[in-house]
This record gives sequence, C-alpha cells and structure tokens, in this order.
Amino acid sequence: MARYDLPDEAWTIIKPLLPPEPATPRAGRPWAEH
Repeated sequence: MARYDLPDEAWTIIKPLLPPEPATPRAGRPWAEH
C-alpha cells in the first residue's frame, strides 16, 4: 500500500503509528542484469 492509496484524513491518523523509515531505501545487493 502506498501513500497515495489513502485519503489525507486517513494518512494523518496512520502516519504516527508507522515505524520510522530506514536511512537507506533498500538493503541487500543492488540489482544487476544477468
């Protein structure tokens, strides 16, 4: 579910309940073409 899937009213209620976003967007090995 993405931010744009919810109306602003619902987002203001849910946002404080979510865990903080990680400093790095993705963990693991970067994608490489095979």
